[in-house]
Amino acid sequence: MPANYTDTSGDIFCSYYDSNTTCQEPTEGDILQVERICSANITAAYVLFSIALVFGLPGSILALITVLRLSLKPSTLYIGLLAVSDFLSLVGASLTYYTLYTYYTLIKNSDPLVEWEEFSKWFGRIFQAFSHWLLVLICLERFVTVTYPLHKVKVYTLHNTVYTCIAASALCCIPFLMFCLRYLKVVTYSKFRFISIVIYLTIYIIVPTLLIILFTALTALQLRRSQQRRRTVLTPVDMERSTKMEADLTRMMFLTAIFFVIFTLPMAIFHIINQANFYLIRRKLCPVEYAISKLIFYSTANLSFFNHAANFYLYLISARGFRKRFLLVFSKKKKFQEVVPASNYTEDE
Repeated sequence: MPANYTDTSGDIFCSYYDSNTTCQEPTEGDILQVERICSANITAAYVLFSIALVFGLPGSILALITVLRLSLKPSTLYIGLLAVSDFLSLVGASLTYYTLYTYYTLIKNSDPLVEWEEFSKWFGRIFQAFSHWLLVLICLERFVTVTYPLHKVKVYTLHNTVYTCIAASALCCIPFLMFCLRYLKVVTYSKFRFISIVIYLTIYIIVPTLLIILFTALTALQLRRSQQRRRTVLTPVDMERSTKMEADLTRMMFLTAIFFVIFTLPMAIFHIINQANFYLIRRKLCPVEYAISKLIFYSTANLSFFNHAANFYLYLISARGFRKRFLLVFSKKKKFQEVVPASNYTEDE
């Protein structure tokens, strides 16, 4: 049995055998099991990503069209940019994903376009990370709105909102710039690998996830504390209108943040465990274990793409005002103009 082998199903390279480890030499049964795992891996990954693409692309477009009909505010600017970033994330990922899938399933005997695949993959990750950080900014904006409602107007001007978006986009470009340094051989990848992985995972998923959980929890806590105080300050009419607007935007943030954690936390946990094993524990995986780890890797990675596909549908579920505005945009009936006045759901607080 050779030291390195791939499955013979022609699907994907997903296992590895090192004769220098304590693993037993793979038997025919092990090879067949690896083949089945690899086949299930590529099929599940293809189906999951295709579902995310089919629902995500039109959802992002519909979300953007609906948001464009709202008055321009910091919250609506963030949501609109998130729709654009989600769309570009899915488009960029589809270029890389389907190129790899075509190579592994149809033209495996040909040389893959490594340069194009790597460039497209890392360039697309700019928008994926930007979507994550936009959600962080949305959660922060909701926290400031709930905690400091009187100071929010001064803090969150459109100019300041644009500056935060520019800063977030610059931060998200760092992993791509690091890829360019490796590609141009400015740095040695073997020595640069650990730092590159740590910085990429930190910017891409770990820090955004922690901040989203933090701001969401703080916002929920502050809402409970401020509920009684708002009742004593606002008149019944103003309270009803302000509460509806705030509740819509806050529910959108809560539901989006919850599903972000559901879709991305498994991938974050896998990467942390995998890198800890590679650099600290240094336990070599046997062929079947390696194939299973690849299955988990691709499954969690494709699950994370639903974070870019589900936002529009979460808005419809969580926010009654957004649903009405969506119906107003795509309905010619005048009755919706009476249900959703022009001033409704367009002011922040």
